[in-house]
Amino acid sequence: MLLSTRSLLLSLLAAPFALAAPSSPSLLATRAAAVPPTTDAPFSVSAATVQGAIECPFGIQRKPGGIVYLIHGTGSTGKESWGSGPWVSLLPNLGPGFDVCYVTLPDRSQGDAQISAEYVARGVQFLAPQSATGKVSLVGHSQGNLNIEWALAFWPVAARSLTAEYIALAADFQGTLDGILYCSATKILEGGCPAAEFQQSTGSHFVNTLRKATANSALVPTASIYTIYDEVVTPEVGPGATSVINKASLYPLQDLDICGPLHPAEHFSMIIDPAAFEIGYKSLVAGKPIARSAIDKRSCIDFYYGTGFNNNTFAKGAELLEAIVKDVVSFPTADVVKAEPAIKAYAAPYAA
Repeated sequence: MLLSTRSLLLSLLAAPFALAAPSSPSLLATRAAAVPPTTDAPFSVSAATVQGAIECPFGIQRKPGGIVYLIHGTGSTGKESWGSGPWVSLLPNLGPGFDVCYVTLPDRSQGDAQISAEYVARGVQFLAPQSATGKVSLVGHSQGNLNIEWALAFWPVAARSLTAEYIALAADFQGTLDGILYCSATKILEGGCPAAEFQQSTGSHFVNTLRKATANSALVPTASIYTIYDEVVTPEVGPGATSVINKASLYPLQDLDICGPLHPAEHFSMIIDPAAFEIGYKSLVAGKPIARSAIDKRSCIDFYYGTGFNNNTFAKGAELLEAIVKDVVSFPTADVVKAEPAIKAYAAPYAA
């Protein structure tokens, strides 16, 4: 009798803990997973394939500033986004001098962003030993930033440890509301949506998994530069702006202590915007995001470095317009899928 009473008491005491314990193995794995991850995920794309997608227009000359690796956004290519803009035209010749490389992501970055992220991680791994600094600095535009952040999260050795600094232009770290609208329309009209559009949408499994894996935080010194007039990455106003991420230095270009509310930058022009370049360049030189007080306000109007680039502003604008047209035209021809791609097994412990 005493034994059965004791057993009953122990059972009653244990019951609340049994109820509180997670019943799902995946939930147990989520709680046990390191944030951010500490071991590299497996690659599915070969090193040779990634290396073949990288172009360094002036070669690698081991310039003192190291290698800057440029990652384009959805619907574009490396050359279309960066080939004639300031990041390629100016950086190599501005002190201390930088080697510049860009990548062209598969399917114009409209396929699975988890695959595109491998081109970032493997690219860093390939370029870092050739860099004068032994590390690579990253610059991303639009979806390129989600690819970068995913690479930094899930390849801590191959990518994160070899990344010196990160400049984010018009980043949709929290996803974009436009993705929801776009996919809703294309699913009706075309029977699906490009994979990357599903993944970039606010509240997607991809975005939520990345937020959980990183604690929604920058993993390397990060400057996030954005515009309230962004028509693609939305919203971009206030503390809920999608370019806002914990532990990053934030530069909304229309803030009064940067360029003010009349600064006309929008989504696509961010890659040639002189103020965005000023902040990015000075941060690369400093090795960390600069104070707002260090921004030269002349950059809010035009390039002033005396390289001749400022004399070609309208030509660059025309080239940008051509790139925008190519981006837009590429969307109807992109492969569509019925639903967002499944989260890869290596990231499953962080999936919502």
